[in-house]
Amino acid sequence: PGFATLPFRVTRPPVQASLATVRRLIMRDTFKNLSNLIKNSIKKLGIEYIVFDYLQTTCGMLAEITQQSGGIKLREDQVLSLTAAKIKEIAEKYNVFIETATQLSGDFRENGTPDQTLLRGAKALADKPDYGAILMDVTEKDLEKIKTICDSKGLPDPNCKLSIYKNRFSELKNCYAWIYADKGISRFNIMFFTKWDYTFMPYVVNENSEHIAKWLELKKLEKEKELNKIEEE
Repeated sequence: PGFATLPFRVTRPPVQASLATVRRLIMRDTFKNLSNLIKNSIKKLGIEYIVFDYLQTTCGMLAEITQQSGGIKLREDQVLSLTAAKIKEIAEKYNVFIETATQLSGDFRENGTPDQTLLRGAKALADKPDYGAILMDVTEKDLEKIKTICDSKGLPDPNCKLSIYKNRFSELKNCYAWIYADKGISRFNIMFFTKWDYTFMPYVVNENSEHIAKWLELKKLEKEKELNKIEEE
């Protein structure tokens, strides 16, 4: 299935970047606890990049937001929108990168354009992040559409695509990033970009990544074996 990634503050990573994964919030946790956890981690560990798994509401957060709203009960989509705003506030306050994810609606496979309308719950979630994308499996239709591109570049068929619907600081948006992924070790190599209509985008990517290079070497060996077999016959 697909999921949406929502980085709330995009910064240029230093050569040596520290990374921390914020523990899963338990039901009594609040935004205050989350803010304190991040603040203490910055002071003690010097973290700059945070993965928040994943965007959801807890009883503590609901109680905190209800109190701040003067006791008015809010819908879940409103709470999720406020949750996103709070996370963005924390990212800006402490100048850190925070990435999180959220679930998609049930009909995401049938939607012609994988954009922010596929986010389940509050559509306003897409307003807060600096970058938003949806990671999905490649379909047979996709492979037919990009076959010419893959063949011309001598690349393997991608097995994932990243639909980038928002990218505040880049021209790369309203497009697909085609990925060759080793899902067993979570290694994702972007091979090329196309627009949503499968038009090739001449954007420079590392086509000589280790994973793709190994695939190309195997293909070369297979071709040599076939030629040797033909000569022997």
